[in-house]
Amino acid sequence: MTFDLNNEAALRNPDETTTPIVLFSGSFSYEVNSESSSECQNSLYQNIESWQLDLESYQEIINTKFLGKNSEDKTVFPNLFASSAA
Repeated sequence: MTFDLNNEAALRNPDETTTPIVLFSGSFSYEVNSESSSECQNSLYQNIESWQLDLESYQEIINTKFLGKNSEDKTVFPNLFASSAA
């Protein structure tokens, strides 16, 4: 996993003022080493299917290492992937 903490950002408020924020970004890298194309495809699918665990790991690292929160504190990340029932 890699992190980029050199991003300055600001949140624009409704009254046109700005609030400085810290923007965390990260990525998970996986190797796909397979002899056949079907093995390669299966490996790729397995990596893609683990996105939720990767997101949880990322949130845990940010919350505990950078923000000093413990696991009982509410996460600062909104649930961007929740589906809303209409």
